[in-house]
Amino acid sequence: MRKRTLIGLLGVAGLVMVTLWLGLRAAPVPGWIPALVLAAWIAVSVGGVWYLLRAAPLRYRLVVWVVLILLLLGMVLPPEWLQTVQQWVSARLGRVSSVDIGGSAPMFAHIGLYAAFAASLLWARGGRHPVWPLLALAGFAVATELMQLLVDGRNADPMDVALNFSGIAGGAVIAWVMARVVPARRPQVG
Repeated sequence: MRKRTLIGLLGVAGLVMVTLWLGLRAAPVPGWIPALVLAAWIAVSVGGVWYLLRAAPLRYRLVVWVVLILLLLGMVLPPEWLQTVQQWVSARLGRVSSVDIGGSAPMFAHIGLYAAFAASLLWARGGRHPVWPLLALAGFAVATELMQLLVDGRNADPMDVALNFSGIAGGAVIAWVMARVVPARRPQVG
């Protein structure tokens, strides 16, 4: 294992421990500390996506970035704002968008956004070494739930992680099918 990879993994492990400590704390801490840890998580997420996409064509990278921004917004928005967004989407899509499991965020958001993120990321990479992006996506799925411990009014839910993993699996299947059905449009990554 390369030195940079080990340092990165240790840094992420440290972030996980600090996040769990802050999320499960009994004593209050200054508000800037959770905000700083949340910013560090977002920076790690953005850096990881940038690293995975560094050789992908620009138009494919843009799609991945848009989906990532939607995921991060959904993760850091307070519950009141998410409820407003959910009502707006429900008014346009009907009952299907407000399916709920155990009081957590709608299934559509978890499965749909993670499927879009996984499919666009794997497609943008042109099928090169899909194991590392899939591992990174799985880590991101867990990290987004941990990050919610740092947002007031939000909590981490293991069912949401399972929904995220379902979306990633669905996105991987979509990317695989797209690679077989439309191979001429597949990005050529050097």
